[in-house]
Amino acid sequence: MAEVLMPRLDPGMQSGKIVEWLKKEGELVQKGQPIVVIEGEKTTFEVEAPETGTLTKLLAAVGDDVQVSQPIAMVGSGSVSPPSKLETVKPQPSPTLPTVPQSTVLDQVAEFQEKMFSPQQLNRRRMPNHLCQSRKPASLRS
Repeated sequence: MAEVLMPRLDPGMQSGKIVEWLKKEGELVQKGQPIVVIEGEKTTFEVEAPETGTLTKLLAAVGDDVQVSQPIAMVGSGSVSPPSKLETVKPQPSPTLPTVPQSTVLDQVAEFQEKMFSPQQLNRRRMPNHLCQSRKPASLRS
């Protein structure tokens, strides 16, 4: 396993700030591939993977200020290990909902409305407000 260290870009550099991780923990990386963006005192630069393998552990988060020569990540040789039996989750079949014909639902709604509302109220609900008799001024009613 190789450590990815905070590099020193110039003699006066004491620390660097993690700007962005280009790879996530658990991803495969190739030797020389940029994995993180670092900000120094005068410049921003990319740090490359020291070897081919898996980025096994991020030791610093975005925004962290890390001293020069301190480890910021670990790269392990090989590929990503398969999940253990405890981590394996079997997909559950999604429950199927019964389908109800639309005509049945509409019949149930109509039946409910007839029980809850008087015929006059139902007529008002079906007609636009500007056509309801009760909304017209008495002088306009015939």
